This record gives sequence, structure tokens and C-alpha cells, in this order.
Amino acid sequence: MTFKKVLIAIDGEPVAMRAAETGELIAAARLDAQRLVTAIHQRLSPRSSVVEFMPVGRPSEEIVKAAEAWSADLLVIGSHGRWGMQRALLGSMAEAVMRHAPCPRVVVRSQE
Repeated sequence: MTFKKVLIAIDGEPVAMRAAETGELIAAARLDAQRLVTAIHQRLSPRSSVVEFMPVGRPSEEIVKAAEAWSADLLVIGSHGRWGMQRALLGSMAEAVMRHAPCPRVVVRSQE
């Protein structure tokens, strides 16, 4: 099987949560995301075609929406591999994406 449209959900360092207005946090998150996307672009083959999605919202829902809207052939997502109380409190974004994604998916565990 050939995958022509691969959606890669990337996540950098979380934006520091501080006493700031929502608009400031969103702007900081967009700037961090753009830096991460630029770094990814530099690693890709010159023949690669890239479409960027940087929606604001609940990550698992936005990733699934992007996969549907873009008609992705494959979705690749990272997982922090949290267990126990951390997982109960923070949930599993990757797990939610796995349950609802409209295409084949691959989970890559973080090297943390």
C-alpha cells in the first residue's frame, strides 16, 4: 500500500501556563508551533509537499478533523506513554485520536 497523504501530528514543548490572557497564550503557542514546523520542513526531502494545519482547540478533536478534511491516507502521532495516575489525570490524547481517526494510524512513543 502506498501512502500519498500522511498527516503527522507534532507536538513541541508545552507553552508555559502563566497568568496571561488567552490571546497571549494562543499567540505563544502559534509561534512555538511555527518554529517546530520550520524545523520539520528542513528535514524533509525537497520533493515533499507540505500542508500545515495549526488549529486552536482540543488537540485530539482537531487532529481527527484535519485527517477527515484533508482525506489523509495515514496518521502518525506521538505518545508520551503515560501510565497510572498521570494518564488518569491528563488523559491520553493519542488514545482519543486512535479511537476516532478515519484512516490507518501509527503511534510513535516518545523517547523521554
